[in-house]
Amino acid sequence: MGYAIIKIGNFFNYFTSLGGKDPAVLTRFFRYIVSSSSTLILDLLILGFLTEVLGLFYLISVGMSYTASTTINYFINRNWGFRGTETKVIKGYILFLTFGILGLFLTLLLMWVFVSVLGIYYFLSRVFVAIIEGTILFILNSIFTFRIPLMEMAPYQKILKKNKN
Repeated sequence: MGYAIIKIGNFFNYFTSLGGKDPAVLTRFFRYIVSSSSTLILDLLILGFLTEVLGLFYLISVGMSYTASTTINYFINRNWGFRGTETKVIKGYILFLTFGILGLFLTLLLMWVFVSVLGIYYFLSRVFVAIIEGTILFILNSIFTFRIPLMEMAPYQKILKKNKN
């Protein structure tokens, strides 16, 4: 069992870095997508359970499922996607949760718009909202939580450095 987990981990490391050929920011972004997608699945399972089985109102359910999945997402990102960050665990977790709270309010607002205003099914709406909110949180967490310099995030950083000389 342990060997299989190591092989799966090696596959994801290779896959998310395009065989070690992509820039660090793309590796981080791909790993952020993988971890966020994994925790989104958990989020959806919790959301469905709370809403469909326990009968909670969907906005209450999404708040609870979002909080659980965001906590797990931080630890995956800290130990895999942004490994080597110099931000202390507690400080990073507080920043991640702060942005998570911002993301939660954005999620709740967008869920309300998609479901109550536009009439889109809540489960499908959650996927759309996750893409929007996830992209915003990746940028915020890269810069502030995990302390990735803005220039490293620039897609043409080599060109920018070359023109500077």
